Amino acid sequence: MPNSFTFKATGIPRPQGSKDQFGREACRDVKPWRYDIKCACEDARPEGWDKTKRIGISVVFTFARPKKHYNRRGELLDNAPYYVVSRKGDLDKLCRALGDALTGVAYDDDDQIVNLTAAKRYTAEGEDPGVTVTILSLPS
Repeated sequence: MPNSFTFKATGIPRPQGSKDQFGREACRDVKPWRYDIKCACEDARPEGWDKTKRIGISVVFTFARPKKHYNRRGELLDNAPYYVVSRKGDLDKLCRALGDALTGVAYDDDDQIVNLTAAKRYTAEGEDPGVTVTILSLPS
């Protein structure tokens, strides 16, 4: 039985958790983003995957670079940052959307996640924005 798998969901990563004054999700795009993650996970999940185990997750959220990171010739500036620190979403809220999207697909409940490593960075040349996720089934 496989003990890990990796998948990528493309699109703009969306945070989950902030509410508007009426108690609704402030980010309206989080629901379709969670659906994209769920579908990518279902496509990559190995046959016979056990959803009852403890889970470790390694995740990298990637965001498109803004134009100001490039010079007039389209070359990446030497001082262009690698990691995203601007208003693209708090890392914990991006992980919250991911955790909920994977519930019922990679595990029965997100309380089974006992180890989480996460980062957010800008895309490399030729890379699409999205999220790359590695899920590891951990021993009891």
